[in-house]
Amino acid sequence: MVEAPKLRSTGRVPLIAIETHMCGHDDIAASRRRAMAKPEITVTEQGDFKLVLFLLPGGVTTPEEFVEETSRISDQLPGPKAVLINGRGPIWAYGMLMHAAHPSPAVGTFDPRLGYVIVASHDMRYTLGQIVASDFDQQQASI
Repeated sequence: MVEAPKLRSTGRVPLIAIETHMCGHDDIAASRRRAMAKPEITVTEQGDFKLVLFLLPGGVTTPEEFVEETSRISDQLPGPKAVLINGRGPIWAYGMLMHAAHPSPAVGTFDPRLGYVIVASHDMRYTLGQIVASDFDQQQASI
């Protein structure tokens, strides 16, 4: 009987179950790469807002992959419109998008129970904790 090697945490969630007695470390790394897909971030404008939607196909990404995709769309975020962020992912992904949106008047994040909540503001029209009511809340809630 072959003893399974001890796994150490990589900080990635979810942990992928792999039969380690049949494969080597190179096979484990290849399996993890296949489970992760490059994130997809889209920016659209609706009324006074820019909507940022991110998807993680496969449910997992790396910080390096997310930085690359955030860099691709970062020049679309500054401007006179508040930025609203929506997507299922790690808190550090939201942090990266909020940083990229810093030059905008305000940033809000989506809560399915409330709608978009303003979490950063440089404009008197938006206050921290303000809930942005809009007709696109229901559309985004299903994500």
